Amino acid sequence: MLVIKIEIWPLGSKDKAREIARAYISNDGVQTEETNGEFGSYNAYFMKNSRSGKQRDRHKKSDIWKIGRAENVNRIKRGVWDILYLCLKSIGMETRN
Repeated sequence: MLVIKIEIWPLGSKDKAREIARAYISNDGVQTEETNGEFGSYNAYFMKNSRSGKQRDRHKKSDIWKIGRAENVNRIKRGVWDILYLCLKSIGMETRN
């Protein structure tokens, strides 16, 4: 599972850092098994932003902002940034604004 945490560091200070967003991306295992690890499909859960700057490690369904999916990702040629990009694209982030 990939856990993506986005923090803001006011004035570049790690001591004042606070988390403002989080996403969880997990391989569903089906395609990875069928292709001997060459390809994978991933489920992504993008959480609602925390106004307090404190995210929980355990979330409820009501904490989910968007659900995405990346399918047929070549695990040999692509990396984590590609998986994140495809998951963001699947929830329409590419066409926002």
